[in-house]
Amino acid sequence: MGETTWTVRKTSQTVTISVGSLADDAVVQSTAEIDNSSDKDLFCALMLKLAQIDWSAEHNPAFYVWFLDNIDGTQETYNTAPARRPDAIIPIEAVNAAQNVIVRDIKIPPVSFDIVVQNKSGQTTGTTTLEIETYGVTTA
Repeated sequence: MGETTWTVRKTSQTVTISVGSLADDAVVQSTAEIDNSSDKDLFCALMLKLAQIDWSAEHNPAFYVWFLDNIDGTQETYNTAPARRPDAIIPIEAVNAAQNVIVRDIKIPPVSFDIVVQNKSGQTTGTTTLEIETYGVTTA
C-alpha cells in the first residue's frame, strides 16, 4: 500500500465571503463560485472570522454552510436555506468576544459550486467573513 499525503493547491483557492451584518436565520450566498472542476480537491477548511458580539446568552450558536454544485452550469440564487442538511456546521463559543473559528476536512463537490451561509447564532452579526481553502490527498 502506498503512502498517503495531503496536497495543498499550488495556486491558492482561498475565497472570502463577506457575510457583513447578517440577521439571525438570514442567508447569504457567495458572489463567486469555487471552481473545483479541474483540480478535483476532496476537502476544504473553513475559517469564520467574527467581530465581537455578546453570544453568552445564546444556546449552541452556529453558522450553517452549504456547497451547491451547478450541475447544469446555471448559478442559482438562494434567499432561504436549502432544503437539505448543511455540508458544514461552524460552532461558535457562547462568549462576549471576537472569534476566529476553523473547521477542517469538509468534503466538497468535484465541480464548480457556490457557498450559502446561514446565521444560526441567535444574534445579528457585525463584520463577518468566511474563508475557504481547498485541498486534497495523494497516494504514492
